[in-house]
Amino acid sequence: MVLPAVPRTSKVTRLADAIGRSLSRRDCAPGDPLPSINLLSLRYNVSRDTVFKAFSELKRRGVVESVPAKGYFVSRGAVEVLLLLDRDNARSSELYETLVGELPANCNVDLRFHRCDGERFRRIVTESIGRYNYYLVMDCRDDAGVRAFDAVDPAKLLLLDAAAPDMERFAYACRCETTLYDCLEQGRRLFARYDRIRLVLSGAAAGPTGCRSCFERFCRDCGFVGEVLSEMEEPRAGTAYLLADRIHLIGLVKAVRRRGFALGREVGAVALDDEPMFEVVGDGITAISTDARAMGRLASEFVRTRRRIQTYVPARLVVRSSL
Repeated sequence: MVLPAVPRTSKVTRLADAIGRSLSRRDCAPGDPLPSINLLSLRYNVSRDTVFKAFSELKRRGVVESVPAKGYFVSRGAVEVLLLLDRDNARSSELYETLVGELPANCNVDLRFHRCDGERFRRIVTESIGRYNYYLVMDCRDDAGVRAFDAVDPAKLLLLDAAAPDMERFAYACRCETTLYDCLEQGRRLFARYDRIRLVLSGAAAGPTGCRSCFERFCRDCGFVGEVLSEMEEPRAGTAYLLADRIHLIGLVKAVRRRGFALGREVGAVALDDEPMFEVVGDGITAISTDARAMGRLASEFVRTRRRIQTYVPARLVVRSSL
């Protein structure tokens, strides 16, 4: 077996990553024995010293433990992870399932939702301080949200799909404002068929961080008549709606039918987060799709390796008949 070549990454780190991934894929229980140093040396065609150093790195990460004269074992010490997401939807499910599927058996993931409620967000964070080894947080919206983590070691915090002030201080894996802008740009020709565009943001349906400024810049740059609504209105002919909440979306589809409009011709609809159901609602709902599984894999890498990740996750506009 050959270790994958990774630029600027030592052989010890690559071997530790390979062993860690192997443990994640196998049905390992805490306390299960690991292959011997001699066996792994032969399997990966590396020196015994390299294997020993890789095991030392895995011990530092809390993945394995050693017993003198007996060898190495899957760590019995549990690693506690808080996964704090915005809403319970298909994207959250994909992220959670990917994360849990790639973490070692000794990792426990506590899934919570703040529902884009600032007070609830801060309460969950305050109650969680000191209870977890890692904090994976989606949509940390403002300075107050960031300050809630002042008591947490920044090395233990990963921002998911967030645009926190002074972002470079933190590890992050998210889609950025330029990505959202690019998704809207992909639909520019379709938006041009409408007289106006409305972005609906209200309460728990506040949308991804930065979407308001991104929307306003897109309308300004492209010459569209755009407006941000705090509440959903009765659909108007000649209007395309961007919606953060599936309830608003379903209500729009019903109202369009009730008023005899044609969705995708007289009234347009775009969901800010894609879900499987949007393929069958109406004749299909156009949506912005984020690679949640990629986000889950990056979150898993952060927990497994303790590396400071700073990367953006791709998103795309999935065009269906509603636009």
